[in-house]
Amino acid sequence: MRFYLACALYCTILCAQTTTEFFAQSYPLSEEILSRMVVTWQSDSPVPVKELRYLTVSYYDFQGQVKQGELVVHALAVDDLISIFKKLFEVRFPIHSMKFVDEFGSDDASMSANNTSAFYARHVTRTGRWSNHAYGLAIDINPLLNPYIRGEYFCPQEGERYLDRTLNGSGMITKDSYIYTLFKEHGWLWGGECFLDRGIEDLHHFQKVVPGLNENNN
Repeated sequence: MRFYLACALYCTILCAQTTTEFFAQSYPLSEEILSRMVVTWQSDSPVPVKELRYLTVSYYDFQGQVKQGELVVHALAVDDLISIFKKLFEVRFPIHSMKFVDEFGSDDASMSANNTSAFYARHVTRTGRWSNHAYGLAIDINPLLNPYIRGEYFCPQEGERYLDRTLNGSGMITKDSYIYTLFKEHGWLWGGECFLDRGIEDLHHFQKVVPGLNENNN
């Protein structure tokens, strides 16, 4: 039975990639999806599986081709993200790829590949505090074009050219960009400004704070 469900899901995604219309769908996490999350899922994750959703959304890549992306997010983030990605699709905002971090083996490798991703049960570096990614309430978009910066340190290293934010090229995120406006309108915080008191610019990162769930993780 699981095999047929997996095949049906794959066929749905494949069919969605043959059209130029936006397609989005969310599903509870199946055992098949969970089995693919060998890096991102941990048994002590701060949210149970039942609160997470597998989300597939259409996007345009940098060659102008329609692709179907895969994310795992909190159920409370689904409506926001479908609305945001639908509007990004309408203006053809380019996304390099949207796959599970697990396909790359690590978060660093995923970022170096300019991959957009969401859920990852991990702690904030050098703290015992869960990342908002561990709640499914954060997403990193085109991280190579929008690096993480703290003082003279930045990552991914392949994104050095994009430390120059005056480039303002396709797929980049700035306070003047449409993607920034969309996330702000839905109540999400941008890492390019919400961590400035710590000397951090996390330019690829958006997160949502949900009272009673992750309000102490910011």
